[in-house]
Amino acid sequence: MSRKKIVIVGAGGVARELRWLIHEINQVADAYDVAGFVASDSKSLPDAGEPDLLGDYAWLERHRGEIDCVTIGIGSPSVRRRVSDELRQILPGAEFPPLVHPSVTYDRSTGRVDEGVILAAGVQGTVNLELQAFALVGVGCTLGHEARIGRWSTLNPRATVSGGVEIGDEVLVGSNALVLQYLSVGGGATIGAGAVVTRDVAGGTTVVGVPARPHRRPSE
Repeated sequence: MSRKKIVIVGAGGVARELRWLIHEINQVADAYDVAGFVASDSKSLPDAGEPDLLGDYAWLERHRGEIDCVTIGIGSPSVRRRVSDELRQILPGAEFPPLVHPSVTYDRSTGRVDEGVILAAGVQGTVNLELQAFALVGVGCTLGHEARIGRWSTLNPRATVSGGVEIGDEVLVGSNALVLQYLSVGGGATIGAGAVVTRDVAGGTTVVGVPARPHRRPSE
């Protein structure tokens, strides 16, 4: 099987981590040729020279016939959503493959991993997982049984989502955060780094601390 040409949309650290993830996948499956990085707009082009930076969306439009696959190397859930919508317009026939590091463990016979999902090195899951489109699960995260991660959501490194937890769309879970079993986190919520979530989190809410409580500015 010939390699597929894949473009990484993003020009920061998450994008570079994705390039390494794809390299690791290729050690096992020899699946992809990385064409390089594409910034989501000209304003996000880095000042410093990145040797593999191809350009912005204009480059994609000029080379759309040469691209087989696209992946999104951006950590912000809301930006991931916007970019995924834009890419569908620019590259209507492109594939958004799930990218799973070879070290990831979960029960593939009962798990569901949708398009565009990224599972980084060291992720440990169990059974009946559901990872919806464009979810990003960072290095060393833990996913319990029946955990569901919504579309475009990001779990930063070493976050733990316990069994039966439902994470909505566009949620950001900070590094080392813990969500206890059978809780729900509404769409657009943010869980601070190191927080321990002991009760349901309403959509659009930011919670921090141990136990996690809604974050309020000093003036509020």
